[in-house]
Amino acid sequence: PVPQGTTPLFDSLTFGSRVYELPNHLQNVMVTVSDKKIGVDENGDGIVDYYVADVVSAQDYYPFGQLQPGRQYGILGRYGFNGKENDNEIKGEGNQLDYGARIYDPRLGRWLSTDPLTAEYAWQSPYAYHKNSPIVSIDWQGKGDPPYEKNNVHFVPLHDPFVAIFLRQDDVTFTSTAIKLATKDVATYSINMQQYESTNLRARANYGTGAGPYSNSDYRAIGYAVADGKVVSGRSSPQTFYFAQDAKTKKWSAGQGDAPTNSAVAFGGGIPIIINGLSYGEKNVYSSGAPADLPITGDPGAGNSKYLLQRSNSGYTQQNNKSLGKSIVAFNSKTSDFLIITQEDGIQGMSLDEIRDYVKGLGFDNALSFDGSTSATLVSNYSTIRQGGYTPQTIVAPTSRKDNSIPVGATFADVNAKETDKKQNK
Repeated sequence: PVPQGTTPLFDSLTFGSRVYELPNHLQNVMVTVSDKKIGVDENGDGIVDYYVADVVSAQDYYPFGQLQPGRQYGILGRYGFNGKENDNEIKGEGNQLDYGARIYDPRLGRWLSTDPLTAEYAWQSPYAYHKNSPIVSIDWQGKGDPPYEKNNVHFVPLHDPFVAIFLRQDDVTFTSTAIKLATKDVATYSINMQQYESTNLRARANYGTGAGPYSNSDYRAIGYAVADGKVVSGRSSPQTFYFAQDAKTKKWSAGQGDAPTNSAVAFGGGIPIIINGLSYGEKNVYSSGAPADLPITGDPGAGNSKYLLQRSNSGYTQQNNKSLGKSIVAFNSKTSDFLIITQEDGIQGMSLDEIRDYVKGLGFDNALSFDGSTSATLVSNYSTIRQGGYTPQTIVAPTSRKDNSIPVGATFADVNAKETDKKQNK
């Protein structure tokens, strides 16, 4: 029997009372639909031929978030541009949004108060919305960059994060070790780092069978991993590249050769994508005026490096594949901005060429690729910590064989975002 009247329980079970939001890549709520389906009888025979969604509202936005006139249907819901809450009572429908840390006016494309990180971005107006790049990314709370996804590739922007090395625990998987590192009050991101090799016959046999997890000492990173002036894992690999933090100045740098063993933290074994502003690729690219007989790949010879716009690297060639898993770290040596880039293996994502050009356009002057393919890993607590919860998740997962054997990883803690939270709450 159908209950007479309404009760909270009955209301919650009534079709059409629940509304679901359909966002785009910027989390802009484009359409809301109810849980009710509408039957369509095309030929009038009294039989439903198919169902369509019950569309409650729909809207389009200008790049900075203003609602487009004539491009709306229904009544604007609670959430809108960037998935933020509309404050319709103040300035009208969709004209003011609450981001948590600041209030935003999408008609102006400007915040109503200054950026809490103004001192870190002196080149930008403290009222400007997210570097004036609204179609690329969003400002999650009005105080910094959130992780985002582009062409099936995960991008995590961080400003001056705390970076630490971690070693997979013996007889524990790499992802399980990473999950244990996640804190309850700071967003953390853990990724795999260097390529690695087995150190004994037992390790080769175990890796071949897929059994495990294995002892960490059975596998060794290619390239040094340095913490507090000490090599904690890995072997020399002078032909690869590194990035490192100076123990005294805390500045970050990148270069070819073994990672400096006196660093505060450093990772060797990297494949160059951008090093000190110079792009790398499959082939050498020269500026106009360069001698005509310079090689397409390899060393251009003494005195000819000045003509290079792009330098070839064999490791780069091996990873320049859209469907290959990726684990990349990019940073700006002047601002200490970082960008973690990961892609799951086997899906159509972005090539190294595309990633290189994209991050260079964002102002990053260094980028290195580490062990990709089926090793690519990203573990983070971000998606729940921003909602007040704590559930670390494996966002990009390695294969079981790699999860059992990856020896070294890096954890990036968004400590500056936490400090900003403290200042905001005082």
